[in-house]
Amino acid sequence: MKKRFYLTNIIVLITIMQVGYLWVHTFKAQEEDIEVFKEVKEVKSIKEIESNLERLKNYSIEEYFKEKDGWIITLKLSGIENILYNLNNLNKFYIKNYDFYYENYNAMLNLTLKSK
Repeated sequence: MKKRFYLTNIIVLITIMQVGYLWVHTFKAQEEDIEVFKEVKEVKSIKEIESNLERLKNYSIEEYFKEKDGWIITLKLSGIENILYNLNNLNKFYIKNYDFYYENYNAMLNLTLKSK
């Protein structure tokens, strides 16, 4: 009778440990899925930004992030002709900040834009 009692308690203990193990790993798997979803969302976001900047040429996106009411994007433009052309085609953004300078006889413009 004592052997049966101890054996039953050991089986119940092992079952509880297995359920706890599965429960912990289920929540870890859900967190991994959320991280993958965030990466896919960022890829979609950069495509959305690039579609808004489709009329610009010869630019590089330095950084971007989403705010409540729009995007904040930092662009780098080089060359006077490109800068003038791109400034004329920025119709979907407000210029929040800019930095104009010369680097090795080349005009450079850093723009911080906010989407409308």
